[in-house]
Amino acid sequence: MPHHGVYRPEKSTTKLRTVFNASSPLTSGKSLNLIQFNGGLVQEDLFSIMVRFRKHKYAFTTDIEKMFRMINIHPEQTCLQRILWKKGIGEPIKTYKLTTVTYGTVSAPYLATRTLKQLAMDAANNFPLAAPVVHTIGIREYRRGNRIAASINRNVQDRRDATS
Repeated sequence: MPHHGVYRPEKSTTKLRTVFNASSPLTSGKSLNLIQFNGGLVQEDLFSIMVRFRKHKYAFTTDIEKMFRMINIHPEQTCLQRILWKKGIGEPIKTYKLTTVTYGTVSAPYLATRTLKQLAMDAANNFPLAAPVVHTIGIREYRRGNRIAASINRNVQDRRDATS
């Protein structure tokens, strides 16, 4: 999969980020994005999410940093995410396989959203305030509100516990 680095010296954790191009055609003329199933739309429409978000007195949003890198893909699918790497002239070419969801692939939004929904359903009994994430998530964001500020603090903590 074609890729390049983006250097951002101002970032404290990841100064060099890899950007992948899954839309680039292979020798067959087809790209990974062209042959990959996108999974469909999992989240509710944005209008419904925002209407529900606005009805609360207090509201908060979160963003899941590096979310795609936290979700593993099925081992049989890693061959589709191979990277060729050559350290320098005269060095041998090495092959690597990405094992996590890759940003820029057509299936990434579905895999990430579906994973969050499954985590919320699995954690519903232990973290009841985190379970409503099923109805509030976008791709990487979480929007929630409540009439009582203290409930928001508990909701955020439950969500952290459920996804850790």
